[in-house]
Amino acid sequence: MPKGDAAHRARHLLRETLTQAAVEDDQIADAELVVAELATNAELHGRGPLEIRIGTVVQRPLWCEIVDSDPNLGDVPALLANLRAAARDTLPTLDIPLIPEAGRGLLIAHRLSNGRCYAYRTRLCTSTTLGKAVAFALPMAATPPIPRQLTLVEADHDAR
Repeated sequence: MPKGDAAHRARHLLRETLTQAAVEDDQIADAELVVAELATNAELHGRGPLEIRIGTVVQRPLWCEIVDSDPNLGDVPALLANLRAAARDTLPTLDIPLIPEAGRGLLIAHRLSNGRCYAYRTRLCTSTTLGKAVAFALPMAATPPIPRQLTLVEADHDAR
């Protein structure tokens, strides 16, 4: 993604992907906000080049990663773990003013992905350089589940 334009480009790519998958507009808007926050964080605190990855299963987008070339995870995993722990403790709300400015994008990502936001080391696809990803679960289209087909294969017990 181009430097200085990462949030805009990430929003555009994600909107295009989710629209094609028939995800509802309000869910797309939430996902766009998350990806813009994470792309901005990667530009401010990470190292270029940046990548956006959208993981799909059977043409359904499920996961989005913003990847940068800095493998240092910093405080990101701890902050996300604290947000998940607070949610488990049924804390009704986390007051945004109590979250440091540097952690507000992660709070937004945590909230809008229903706590399914993680940070981990990975390699960039374009260069295999070690970096880090901050990723979140994407909303699903309101369509019936895809039927699964199971095939029973008999084992030949006599073959040795």
